[in-house]
Amino acid sequence: MAIQNYSMQKKVKYFEWSYAFIAVLTILAYLLNPGISNSEAKKPILWLHPDFPPIYIVKGPGAGSGLGDKVSKYIFKNLPDYRHTQKVSNFKRIIKTISAGKNVCSMVLLKNSDREKVVAYSEQILASPQNAIITSKRLLPLFSPLSNSHGAISLKELLQQSDLILGYSLGRSYSSEVDKTIRKYANSKNSVVTSGVNIFEGVMKMLKFRRIDYTIGYAYEGEYMARHLGFKEEIISIPLQEHPSLVPVYVGCPKTEWGYTILAKLNPIILSLRLNPDFYGIYKEWMDSSAWVRYENMITEHFKPKTAQ
Repeated sequence: MAIQNYSMQKKVKYFEWSYAFIAVLTILAYLLNPGISNSEAKKPILWLHPDFPPIYIVKGPGAGSGLGDKVSKYIFKNLPDYRHTQKVSNFKRIIKTISAGKNVCSMVLLKNSDREKVVAYSEQILASPQNAIITSKRLLPLFSPLSNSHGAISLKELLQQSDLILGYSLGRSYSSEVDKTIRKYANSKNSVVTSGVNIFEGVMKMLKFRRIDYTIGYAYEGEYMARHLGFKEEIISIPLQEHPSLVPVYVGCPKTEWGYTILAKLNPIILSLRLNPDFYGIYKEWMDSSAWVRYENMITEHFKPKTAQ
């Protein structure tokens, strides 16, 4: 019996020491990294984005160095209390997932009337240079008759009055007015629609191999992709009459309590970043020097604080 009592006492002391040791480790972990005890602090955010060079560069030597990749790094750094993960998806799937109320957000979304019904938007985070018609230089004479005195072309007239074929990406927004024009005037005779995770490379390949006559995109992404595909010297961009000079870009989350909570945390960060030259300077490497000067003048005016009345 004495032996049993001694054995039992040893077990009790062993467990006491074990619990004490665990308690000490827990306290040390808290002191070294106090945030880990806060369950709210480490809740995850899943960020969905497309394979969309040079906005998001998913593969190759420049992987992770796209415009959207850089925006993401700024946001993640300034929102350290969440665990950020990313997943590649096309725009149609992104909007569908957000509209379903899943705990996901997307970093660089444009607004249009359909999206606004299902997506909660942040303050404007960026002002992107405008989309343009991207086509082959050999086809320029076919576009010239439709251009105005400023060299811009109406997409509406182009879809109605020419035999040229537009290639565009399913689910992508090009700006509210351009989206409306495509929905109303694009059809199986004057356009080809593509889908897939890589939303721009596909249409640019079609342009290279003459399956379409033009597409719509940012001039800098057209140049990037044409260089990637080996026909940079063959393309040209033409301004669109329906497109504003700067395109507002936003973070989008679901219209849920979770989504609005994330946006409430993001908005002060966005307001502090968007006039920072280092932040909007992510566009600089994709523009020639004169285009950059014009853009920087526009961006500072665009985001200039409004004077109180």
